[in-house]
Amino acid sequence: MEKELPKNWVTAELNQIFSYVIGGDWGKDILFDNDDYVEALCIRGSEIKNWNRDKGSTASLRKIKKSSLNSRKLEFGDILLEISGGGPEQPVGRTVIVDDEALNYEKETDKVCTNFLRLVRVDKKLNSFYVNHYLQYFYHLGEIVKYQGGSNNLRNLKYKEYETISIPLPPLSEQNRIVEKLDRLFGQLEVIKTSMEKIPVLLKNFRQQVLTQAVTGKLTEEWIEGKELENWRETKLSIIADIIDPHPSHRTPSEVHNGIPYIGIGDIDKNGDIDFTNARKVSENILNEHLNRYTLRDGDFIFGKIGTIGRPIIIPSIQNYTLSANVILIKPRLDVVNSKFLFYYLDSPVLLQLIKADTKSTSQPAYGIKKMREQIVPLPSTKEQQEIVSRVESLFAKADAIEEKYKNLKAKIETLPQTILHKAFKGELSEQLETDGDARDLLEEILALKNGKKPKKNVAKKYVKPDEILRIVAEESLSYPTLSTRDKKVQRKMLATHIINQSLEDKSFGKTKFEKLLHLIECHVLQRDLNQNYSVQAAGPYDGGFTKTFWDEVLKSKWFAFEQQGTLKRIVSGENQNKSVKEYGYFSNEEKQKINDFIAIFENTNYERPEIVSTLYAVWNNRIKRNEAITDHLLKEDFLNWDPGKAKYKDRLDKALEWMRENGIVPNGWGNEIKRSKRK
Repeated sequence: MEKELPKNWVTAELNQIFSYVIGGDWGKDILFDNDDYVEALCIRGSEIKNWNRDKGSTASLRKIKKSSLNSRKLEFGDILLEISGGGPEQPVGRTVIVDDEALNYEKETDKVCTNFLRLVRVDKKLNSFYVNHYLQYFYHLGEIVKYQGGSNNLRNLKYKEYETISIPLPPLSEQNRIVEKLDRLFGQLEVIKTSMEKIPVLLKNFRQQVLTQAVTGKLTEEWIEGKELENWRETKLSIIADIIDPHPSHRTPSEVHNGIPYIGIGDIDKNGDIDFTNARKVSENILNEHLNRYTLRDGDFIFGKIGTIGRPIIIPSIQNYTLSANVILIKPRLDVVNSKFLFYYLDSPVLLQLIKADTKSTSQPAYGIKKMREQIVPLPSTKEQQEIVSRVESLFAKADAIEEKYKNLKAKIETLPQTILHKAFKGELSEQLETDGDARDLLEEILALKNGKKPKKNVAKKYVKPDEILRIVAEESLSYPTLSTRDKKVQRKMLATHIINQSLEDKSFGKTKFEKLLHLIECHVLQRDLNQNYSVQAAGPYDGGFTKTFWDEVLKSKWFAFEQQGTLKRIVSGENQNKSVKEYGYFSNEEKQKINDFIAIFENTNYERPEIVSTLYAVWNNRIKRNEAITDHLLKEDFLNWDPGKAKYKDRLDKALEWMRENGIVPNGWGNEIKRSKRK
């Protein structure tokens, strides 16, 4: 398999990358109420099927022994593996991952793994979300059935064999990129699915509106203009159709093996198709009784009168079956009414509302045959009936065509996750970068630590931005001279003044906002070495050495000034602001345009957004620099650990990360790791 893998990938067995496995003990958590037991929220195998819909909401509170609490306690990134379950239709081996939502559910309790599940903890040097994606991909390949045993009613996973399956393993940085790409693609798929769920509802409403307009005359009100047709009239249903009780005794006949189908509403599916095969079977004597009472012909239909009221169903005219007592047989008199028009009226919301208002219910709803015969039907001329039928059929055909396209598209979308995962594990979803390192080294390090050995130290390759390769090659040429420390300082000063000049009209532009925009533009937009030396400060990344000197110079030169406006210390023009706009050619027109576009994204937002984004960018980039796992949970954790003051932004971080991705503000590992400054 390794020959098929992308460069720097490696194949590993699952047992090589798992650092901790527990669970699956049958019946170990006993209900006791004493000091040796504590209350915990237990996640069991039966919750797997509901997890993605409602994160663990079906889990139950139980008493669990204190000694087993810590060993079973769930952590972020843990994988829960289903090892036991029932039924032939659903193989065991499904997985879910413990994320923020799972951990936050029922915050006052501990979450633990219990029966039917195995808690699997992936080595911290790997992205467990990547591993879980692979396990889900493997499950849906169908290979999982090779690793299960037991009977049809109670299946179990042969875990010792299962843990030897192979997983294609890229370097950690690429794992992170793949997980982020999968999250984004699957998020888009969920949006599409949610939108598509509205289509059947819209089509149903459309058909109902068509029927309503058809039987109230609105569908043909323009068509009848200028035509000498009879006005609509009201008539009893019994005048235009024969209303028959097909089984007047109402006693359910005895069932007979290989007998005649006895059809009721329960034998008809949502599409109006009759299931003759699984229907109750009765003797030929019952059929003969029915043949003596009625003869079926094309256009006849039945109507539910008990339980499911309404819903007319067209039935076959070949009389080799019998009809249940819970339906009414309606035989339109074709000389006075179009059978399809009458069918549409009885299927319309207009009639359904009338029946609901007149339905009496005991244990279940019922609508007697006498009431059905007395039911009033609005009836147009035969010509208008035919025109109504033609228009309804035409509109329904269009709705059917849309529904067919919807079903085909839905079927394709259902296969997309597996297709996407297939590409992911072939290395086709994310680019491979030399700077990512080699997954072989990563695996060797994991195995060495598991075996209690000291892993060999691998020197990380320095990040090189792709579009800077030519610059590196040409650094000795006259066009790209090596910049001195002073030159870099001047360039930073010109960049800082450009940011301020572009933001002077921004009424929310203060010192903190300036500092965070400077950080993001230097490290994300330009990615140019200007002797940046950012460190951790309460408000986010801060380069005090440059910033303090910069403000001393520009305030003394009166380029800019501070003006107190409420709680905001706003940056405004100074007496000599015009001297700050000189062009020195340090930045190309293309670079300046990128800078200006980036500033515009934050225009008229207060300091909080750039502070949140700048700090998230920093902790994200730090993880890339340290070659550590990256998930939204870990990024938020790093953000909140940055400084106690960050806690006020806790509920805004999910939207901030989503906003960053939407606007392409995603780090790639450029620059130095931002650390806390050492106290002197």
